[in-house]
Amino acid sequence: MLNLFTESAGVVAVSASIGGRSSKVKKGYLIPLTLLDIELKGKDNAKVWHVNDCCVYRVNNALMLNPIKMLVSQFLAEMVWRAFRFGGGDRIIFDYIEESIIEFDELENGISEWYLGFLVKMMHYIGIMPDISDYSDGFVIDISEGKAVRYCFGEKLDIDTTRCLVKILRNETFRLNEKERSKMVDFVVKYYQVHMEGFGDVKSLEILRSLAK
Repeated sequence: MLNLFTESAGVVAVSASIGGRSSKVKKGYLIPLTLLDIELKGKDNAKVWHVNDCCVYRVNNALMLNPIKMLVSQFLAEMVWRAFRFGGGDRIIFDYIEESIIEFDELENGISEWYLGFLVKMMHYIGIMPDISDYSDGFVIDISEGKAVRYCFGEKLDIDTTRCLVKILRNETFRLNEKERSKMVDFVVKYYQVHMEGFGDVKSLEILRSLAK
């Protein structure tokens, strides 16, 4: 069983034989964030689709050869799947993810800043983007309310990391040290969990933490 993010139907479950001589799906296609040109067959309301034809339409060389990018790819693929597995995907979101994968493949520096920026900006397409319209320096992000406030008595993002988040949302250049990166990853995952029912625990998160150390 495979989970694919498609142009027209969002996340779909696909049944396919893998690796055989006659198989349409080769083992190399299973690398996270692989871009496929795939033809599926099944009824419109099918819970599981079947592969009619499949090929890679862009080879992501750097993702396959760079072990750090491979680890990040696993994390991003799981985050995208959890965000859209219950529906909500459309052509606009597909284009954003596709263009981002190509950008990530070509990226040479700033991997941590890039993938965090990708996940924060993806909140916009889901409709859960934090509101920073009232932000001033010294404010924090109230996680449950999803907005910048001066005082918060619940779960919040600290002042320094909030500054980094604001820079991401304003498309400003930013750099993170190890501690800031760890806090930002925790915030992003927590924010998705709070604002998306059934998002669940991210299994690849601990793998990503090993990268940050």
